[in-house]
Amino acid sequence: MASSGISQWYSGKNVLITGATGFMGKVLVEKLLRSCPEVNTLFLLVRPKSGQSMTERVRDMMSCKLFDRVREDNPEFEKKLVPISSELMQPGLNLSKQDVETLTSSVHIVFHCAATIRFDEALKHAVQLNVCATQQLLSLAQQMKHLEAFIHISTAYANCNRRHIDELIYPPPAGKGILRTMRASNEAVADLIPVDVVINLMLAAGWYTAVHRPKTALVYNCTTGGINPFHWGEIEHHVMSSFKRNPLEQAFRRPNANITSNYLLNQYWILVSHKVPALLYDTFLRLCGHKPQMMRIFNRLHKAIGLLEYFSSQDWELRNIRYSFNTLLLVFLWRVFIARSQMARNIWYFVVSLCFKFLSYFRASSTLTQ
Repeated sequence: MASSGISQWYSGKNVLITGATGFMGKVLVEKLLRSCPEVNTLFLLVRPKSGQSMTERVRDMMSCKLFDRVREDNPEFEKKLVPISSELMQPGLNLSKQDVETLTSSVHIVFHCAATIRFDEALKHAVQLNVCATQQLLSLAQQMKHLEAFIHISTAYANCNRRHIDELIYPPPAGKGILRTMRASNEAVADLIPVDVVINLMLAAGWYTAVHRPKTALVYNCTTGGINPFHWGEIEHHVMSSFKRNPLEQAFRRPNANITSNYLLNQYWILVSHKVPALLYDTFLRLCGHKPQMMRIFNRLHKAIGLLEYFSSQDWELRNIRYSFNTLLLVFLWRVFIARSQMARNIWYFVVSLCFKFLSYFRASSTLTQ
């Protein structure tokens, strides 16, 4: 990042981040502190939760291993963090008047990461957090005197009703309750991508938006399926090889993965690999005087996997990335081929001259017609 100039651009900037205590938000905060050490202030919108104040939640987040590297480089890095009490689903984001004045007078860039990505979320709650809260944050951003970029983060499956997904804003569809059952497909592409790659794109998008001032909202698809597809059927091999190299501590059983699109075979593996071992372990816990727990854990796991079946049974083509990559590759190979082959050059010159003659003839015909 330092060599690209992005790090320098964030120097002295004040950044507002929602969802900072979530999975991606934490990585974004760490990346900004580590790779953009001259960033001025990170305002973190945090709500009290589970009896913890916003300050306590941020302090717990800072104590995790993710921030060890930042802590070594700058032991006083926490001074750059300013937690702000907020509730995104409340009117006005539940911000105090003083906090609103602080944010509107100093923020340069907003990263809106807060959202619910539970695929079985109640519609009312999902709309309140993912839609209404975003609208309120946009209204707040419009009051910011020094705002240079607003970056909104969404799941890559935001347009899963479409087979081909371009990098643009689509009109929202109307979700009808037809889908009732799902199965996984070994041939479907699993768009798995390291979180640090996504965070790098977010920071680069913020820099690009502020520097180039695009006239329309830009959409970035950060996935791997269009260039380097990884299929669900390949997971078994990679899971086994990964855990052989890096064994787990206190594992319940030896890790394994059985991916199948056959419903009956999948139910068989659920029975053999999940329910029977869970029943045996819970029986052992009862005999030892402990509360059974494994069947409950597996039931929750099956529910979560069931919610993902729609996405693990089909794939989507993010065309801008794929087409751009393929076009560049074709041009590169063609240039190399032309440079080394006299026959290829002759063919190229013949095609170009033919196109030129056609255009000349078309122009002359148009002139005579007029």
